[in-house]
Amino acid sequence: MPVALNIKRELKQAKKALTEAQRKVLPAATSAALNRAAKSAHTGSVRDMRSVFTVPMRELKRYVRFQKRDKATRKRQEAGIYGIWMVPAKFLRRKRQMKKGVKAGDEFFRSAFYKKVYGNKKNIYRRKTKKRFPVKVVRINMMDTMRPTVQRNIETKGFRTFQRRLPHELNHRLKKRGLL
Repeated sequence: MPVALNIKRELKQAKKALTEAQRKVLPAATSAALNRAAKSAHTGSVRDMRSVFTVPMRELKRYVRFQKRDKATRKRQEAGIYGIWMVPAKFLRRKRQMKKGVKAGDEFFRSAFYKKVYGNKKNIYRRKTKKRFPVKVVRINMMDTMRPTVQRNIETKGFRTFQRRLPHELNHRLKKRGLL
């Protein structure tokens, strides 16, 4: 009979531990795995985008950011890459001034010019009005310029990292609480 009591007590403890794990451990592990996957996808995306743009990584990181999932309040339910996807066109490869505009990479910007304006470094500008000034920097959407293979690489890298990190994070948190 004492053995049955021990089993009941252990069953009660296991049930309590399971509810605690469901309530606290699982969301924390999931958000940690999501954040890690978003960070690795962010790094991979910046690295892969360098094949399209001639830009230092620190400059490209200014335009591409990643958002962490909030563990405590769970307001943000997903983690991911977001950013200012409009990048100055000066980062495209092979810029050439032509008679009707500027050709940079595979893009052609009609009625634009590639010069130093306002004392800055060279950039691709377009006039806002018919007058000489003001001028505005020509920007391009990174997602349109990126190759589909680069986009697929970013998504698969983040997904693979999430699949690899989730069991690790769960085991780490369960061991930390003494449930494993």
